[in-house]
Amino acid sequence: MNSDQVSGIDGMVRWNDRVNDFNYFVGVNLTLARQKTINNYGEVFLNGWDQYRWAQTNRWSNVKNGAVWMWETIGVFQTQEEIDNYPVNIDGANNVNLRPGDLIFKDVNGDGLIDDYDKRPLGYAATDYDWDSGNANKNPLLSMGINLGFEYKGIDFAADFAGGFMNTFIGDWHVKYGIGTDQMGYVYNVIDSWQHEDIFDTKSPWKRGKFPAVRSNNPSIRDWNDFYAKEINYLRLRNLVVGYTLPIKWTKKALIQKLRVYFEGSNLLCWDSLNDFGFDPEISSVTGFDYPQHKVYTVGVNVTF
Repeated sequence: MNSDQVSGIDGMVRWNDRVNDFNYFVGVNLTLARQKTINNYGEVFLNGWDQYRWAQTNRWSNVKNGAVWMWETIGVFQTQEEIDNYPVNIDGANNVNLRPGDLIFKDVNGDGLIDDYDKRPLGYAATDYDWDSGNANKNPLLSMGINLGFEYKGIDFAADFAGGFMNTFIGDWHVKYGIGTDQMGYVYNVIDSWQHEDIFDTKSPWKRGKFPAVRSNNPSIRDWNDFYAKEINYLRLRNLVVGYTLPIKWTKKALIQKLRVYFEGSNLLCWDSLNDFGFDPEISSVTGFDYPQHKVYTVGVNVTF
């Protein structure tokens, strides 16, 4: 009566070789998996739109229940004149609440009004709230690992990279609000926002920013949209080890069979797509409040007598 399937691909390849005194290895693994609802018994709909929006049968699991439906951002208003002449009702009040720097949403159905009928599934994962993470996807659909290393004349090196792709961070609350409501925002969406050159003069020219102008009645943050939903792609240097084993001719006089000094680090570097927010890419909470990955540095000595 109800059924689903997970489809994808999984693979690993590793190469080990030796060139004179140089030993080395390189390995890569990759997993792509996505769940799909095949049958959902007993679905009843009032009309075609109701079925299009809420049907679960034959849908990717992240799309069912309307979990990733949002407005598509197609631009940013640059001037007040552009707002005054824009034919689509963006804010539901004939654009009287719009300001330069606000987002332009796509009028998908062409009725001249931005509302729920213009939303489409635009993410791999949905919102993750503290009280409800049932629709969220904390794991990327595509994950990979790279491990490589070598040994040469007492020097050893090993590195492990972990990557995650095809996931979505959907921001809400503090990520959007700035200082315009009772929930405080972050520095990035306050300082790097559209604002007047003279903050005490509302008639002074606008200074461009990365985020819409901060204020309480801001149409750009009134619902989910893909401007505040970022695709998560990252590659992290998960572990790094560099060591050196002293020649035995140096240590045998002290009755030491082997002496190795090493440095080990975890989560040292990360290349990711959340630079605008400054969040760790392995978070999922809509506020960005998840605890980030630790960086760990270790220096040690191994001694064998």
